[in-house]
Amino acid sequence: MVSYFMTLKKMESYKDFRAAIFLMLDDIVMQHSQDSAFYLEKFDCLVIMNYRNHALGSNEIVENAQAMLREASTLKKKIVVAVETVKSTEGPRDSFYSMSNDAIEKELPSAHNQLTRCASYAGFAIHDFKSWQDMK
Repeated sequence: MVSYFMTLKKMESYKDFRAAIFLMLDDIVMQHSQDSAFYLEKFDCLVIMNYRNHALGSNEIVENAQAMLREASTLKKKIVVAVETVKSTEGPRDSFYSMSNDAIEKELPSAHNQLTRCASYAGFAIHDFKSWQDMK
C-alpha cells in the first residue's frame, strides 16, 4: 500500500503528502519497519489518531503525542493530532462522544497550548465532522 502512495507522490506534484496512522504504530509489527520513522520519512505530514478525551495526564492527548512529535521534529516533518467524537467501543477515554461540547472546547485548547512547544505540531483533526457537529 505504501509503495502505491510513493508511486503516486512521484507522478503528481503534491505540495503536502499526508497519511493518517494509529498513534500506537510503534507497538504494531509492520512489514517494512517496527517504528513510525518509516512513515515519517515517506510522508510530509502524519495525522496520528490520538483518541483520548483529556489533554493532560497519564496516557492522555499530550503525553501520547510527545514521542511522535519529537521524532517528527528530528526529521523536520509535521504531525496533526486527531481526536475522536464518534461513540467508541474501546472505552470512555477514547472519544469525546459522551462529553459536552464545552469539554472539547476546554481540552483541545489546553492540549494545543502544550503541543505548540514542539516544532512538528501542525494542529488538530477531528473525527468525525458529523458527530462533532452533533455535539454543538
